[in-house]
This record gives sequence, structure tokens and C-alpha cells, in this order.
Amino acid sequence: MAEPNAVAQALARLESVETAESAYGTTGCHFIHTVALETIPPVAEVFAQAGYYLEMLTALDMRATEQAMHLVYQFNRMGAPDRHRVRAVLPAGQAAPSIASIFQAANWYEREAFDMLGVTFEGHPNLTRILTEEGADYHPLLKDFSAAEPAAPEASNG
Repeated sequence: MAEPNAVAQALARLESVETAESAYGTTGCHFIHTVALETIPPVAEVFAQAGYYLEMLTALDMRATEQAMHLVYQFNRMGAPDRHRVRAVLPAGQAAPSIASIFQAANWYEREAFDMLGVTFEGHPNLTRILTEEGADYHPLLKDFSAAEPAAPEASNG
């Protein structure tokens, strides 16, 4: 297993990766990395080879101010925490590269981001809805989502 600083150094050798140390007590992570979208798979490979696991993957709807989504990945390792947050900007209408072939957990996380926020992942083995019904034409975590009138509860005869 690699030392924490060795991972940061390996990431620094990749193109389009900016790394900053972070105050763990304030942010909950030790390093924050800002990466180009196409750099996500090589960054994930660095963490996989160093024995880290994918702790979470989500997206932030920034379309109102930036016409983009922000992808947020968090990697950690067993034992002493060494949490790394990785952020990438996903321009509107573009697909993100899948890392499901690198981290099995990404399969579910990517499907959730697709279902809840409409983010598509190129190369995902089964990008289908995971929480809402198949064929739904909405993504409930988008900031502009507005739920239809709730259905009236059915009367109980019991």
C-alpha cells in the first residue's frame, strides 16, 4: 500500500491534475484534487494501484451558474484514513468516462448519478435506473426538478 504523499505525487505527474492539501477537521478530506474530465480513469487507476477504495461518487448540479455538473469522487483506504476528494467539471450534454471497470462500486454509484441527476457515463456496462422506475423521464435531484401533484392516498376499507 502506498504512502499518502506518494499518491499525491503520482497524481501530480498526471496532466491536468491540481492537488491541494486540505484541513481534514474542516473538510473531511486530506487532499482535494481538481482534474480534467478525461483524466478521471487514470486518476482512479492511481488510487486502485495504491490500495484505495472508492468511498463515494456523486454530482452537483451547477447548471444555473456554470452550465455544467461537477463530479465528485472520494477515495480512502483502510486503516489510518487518507481521504482524497477528486472533482471534475462535466459540461452540459457531455458524458463522463466510467470507472466501473476499475472500481466495482462505481457501477452502482454511476447508476445512481444517472438516475437521480441524469449524468451519463461512457463505457458503463449497464447504465440503467436503480432507484426510480425504468422509463422515467425525470431526474429528481436536479435543481429544476418539480414533482407532479402527489397522488391522493387510496381509501382503506379495513
